[in-house]
Amino acid sequence: MLAANKRKAVFLLHQEGMGAREMARRLHLSRNTIRAIIRGQGVAPPRPRPKTVRLDEDLLRGLHTACQGRVQRMW
Repeated sequence: MLAANKRKAVFLLHQEGMGAREMARRLHLSRNTIRAIIRGQGVAPPRPRPKTVRLDEDLLRGLHTACQGRVQRMW
């Protein structure tokens, strides 16, 4: 994920009229990344979900016992 200051720089350069290809060359980013930043107006997209998923430990232990420790059955 890009730093916020780099995103802002891309968006400001776009507002000043610099092309995506030139920005990509100078900032060492792909043109697709530049286009995505411009579409998002320099703001990072929201994260779709939290980084970690919390599991109920008792449920997992019960499932492990019921499936006789076989991961494929637990899945």
